[in-house]
Order: sequence, then C-alpha cells, then structure tokens
Amino acid sequence: PITVRMLASHTSSLRDGKVYSIPPSVSVREFFTPEGRYYENGDHFAPANEAPGQYFCYANINYGLLGTIIEKVTGERFDRYQKEHILKQLDTAADYVPGNLTKRDFAKLGTIYQKKDENGTWNENGLWYGKADDYNGRQPKAESIYLQNPYAEDIQGWFSLTGYVPGTNATMLSPQGGLRISYEELTHCLGLLMNGGTYRGKQILSPASIREMLRPQWQYNPVQKNGSTAGGTLLSYGLGELQIAGNSTARVNRSHAVDLVGHNGEAFGLLSGVFFRPGTKDGFVYIMNGEAVAEDDDPRSAGTFSSNYIWEEEIMDALTEALLSKE
Repeated sequence: PITVRMLASHTSSLRDGKVYSIPPSVSVREFFTPEGRYYENGDHFAPANEAPGQYFCYANINYGLLGTIIEKVTGERFDRYQKEHILKQLDTAADYVPGNLTKRDFAKLGTIYQKKDENGTWNENGLWYGKADDYNGRQPKAESIYLQNPYAEDIQGWFSLTGYVPGTNATMLSPQGGLRISYEELTHCLGLLMNGGTYRGKQILSPASIREMLRPQWQYNPVQKNGSTAGGTLLSYGLGELQIAGNSTARVNRSHAVDLVGHNGEAFGLLSGVFFRPGTKDGFVYIMNGEAVAEDDDPRSAGTFSSNYIWEEEIMDALTEALLSKE
C-alpha cells in the first residue's frame, strides 16, 4: 500500500508525467488506469525495484493526491479547507484561485516571467514573456481556474469550479505550487515552522506534527542509491520539508557549513524558498522572478560551489552570511 506518509515524503513510488493538473470534471483515476486519458503509458508508476517506502523521487503528483485525500476526508474543497483551517489562521489572504482574491489583493498579484517565447525558444537579449498569472490587470471570474502544466503547455485552459465534487481531483488547484501568497505572508508560515506550530499565540499545528514534518523521513544512501537526488540537491526529506546539510552538495553557503530546513519553489521562471536554521529562530524567505536562460540546459544556470542553480546559490549564500553575522 501507498500511505499518506509516503506521499508527503516522496517515497510513494508514484512519478510525474508531463501533466500535473487535470480538469475538475476528471477523476485522478485517469492518471492510473490504462484506459485513462492521462495515463501517459504508465509513466506515473516507478519501476518494480523502486518500491513504495524504499526509494525517493520528488513527484508533484503526490501533492495533488494529498489534496484529494484532504477533500475526501473533510468533504471540503482543498482550497477552501486550506483557507479556513491554515491560511486565515496565519493572517493571510492567500488563495489558490486568483478570481476569488479581493480586488485589492488581486492588484498585488505578480506575473511570472521568462525570456522564452511561445515556441519554447530562449533569447536572453529578447523580450520577457509572462508564463503564469499574466492577466493584464483583468481579474478572472470567481470560481474559475486556469490549468497550467509546465511540461505540457497544450494541456491548459480555463475551467469552472461550479459543480466540482470534492474528493475526486484536487490537482486542478495545483497544491504543489499554486498558492498565491505574498512575501510577508510567507514569513508567517516560516514563524509557524520555527515556533512548533504556533503563530501569534495560536496553536495551528501540533508540536508533534511539526516535529514529524521537519525530521528526516528519508536520507540518501550512496551505496544503496535509494533515491533520485535532483543532481545532488535533494539528499534528505521530511514530510513536505527538506533538510540541507551545510557540508553536502546541496550546501547554500560558500564558506561555512550552514544547516537548513524548509522548502524551495521552482516553476515558470519563479525561484523561491522558506528556510531556517534548525534549533534557532534564524530564517529567511526569498522570491525571485524572471529567468533569461534555461535551467539545466544552459551551463550558466549551474552553481559554482554546489548542485543548486546559480541564482539560488547567490541569494542563499548572501542570506546565510547575513544570518551568521548576527552571531
């Protein structure tokens, strides 16, 4: 069996295909049955030697399934559950549905850019192209969602959420990265993690839950080769949070061994992160927007002292140096 813990720690044996998010009228079963329209020749299943609970491979689809499970258990649509029980408790106006933001909050929503045109051609000296939330100031209709799949750009478009049955397909809301949230609001999330699930005196998550989220559930074993490390950047993982050892290939400080726990984000030209030093109240949030060269394909995207992208290296090296200067 595949457990919730396996989904949250990316040891589920499920794999991403090209399509992450599917229309609200479609069940997530369509990913997993041979006759399903998003089966993709079985690409969502790992080889037999990468069994559930034994092998790590980061998969966005895990979050879509976790969101669907939340819906099935609570009877509430994923975004509504998150807003009521987590996001409002953290004093945020964050939302997964841009059309449901207030006009004031929608006006703050930023477009994500890359110098990659509609044909997929990169030109660092060319124009910036909006890749997500490029609404030109016009707010979408309430209770509507735009499906976006970064590796299957033909599988996208607008869909109404009216009539959606909770517990069938939360992937449409992109639980893995579809939350529209501000920098300031992310600091509230950081505080929750650093303070044992407490935010401004309110116990939102239990201390035991936070401990389980932050502790390693999986660690890479170079002898057993028990995971896909994304080039050496993912070597230890909890429940939705990753651990960075300051002396590993995932290190983020050039000169010092700085251990961190948290998570980063990467999609459509955005790079972001929420991290803190374990056992301290020292942490940081960063958001970067706009890539002029291709990740991975362009050698200039590679870091100089770690396996991270050069942009991540430079900003996190500076941020961790600032943390160290406080000591």
